[in-house]
Amino acid sequence: MIKRYLTDEQILEAKRLYTFKKLNNSITEGGSQIYGALGEVMVMNFLQSYSEKVQYVGSFDFDIEINGKKIDVKTFKTDKEPTKDFNVNISAYNITQQTDFYLWCSVSESMKYGYIIGYLEKDEFYKIAQLKKKGEIDRGNWVFKSDTYTTKIKNVKTFDIDK
Repeated sequence: MIKRYLTDEQILEAKRLYTFKKLNNSITEGGSQIYGALGEVMVMNFLQSYSEKVQYVGSFDFDIEINGKKIDVKTFKTDKEPTKDFNVNISAYNITQQTDFYLWCSVSESMKYGYIIGYLEKDEFYKIAQLKKKGEIDRGNWVFKSDTYTTKIKNVKTFDIDK
């Protein structure tokens, strides 16, 4: 995992990305959109260090395109450093997304730092993920708020180089 400290400029950019309205099928009813937007900005900045062909798209299907590959960024908010036993999730509502990769990250509740966790090709994710039904309980008494595909961080690919 790659830790990134977030800047005021990144927070402003995240606020410019969205109108921050109530989202369909959102667990927090849109209340955490700023964290998702900040995750996208953080990942975008990171990927730009690898390629000049990075473009923000921001559609339902995917967020970023790099070298012709579509990436949907999935962000969760936490003040804990993610471990290999944390879950990475995709809501069953999103299985029709036209993306090539999912890339997971986390952003601290304070918005001072985040982690770029890892990625998987969409097809690979669904081969290894388990479907958890709304109401099922996971470790730590976490209750799934919607039907969700999930796997552990230890199952995702990580970036080898921290730029």
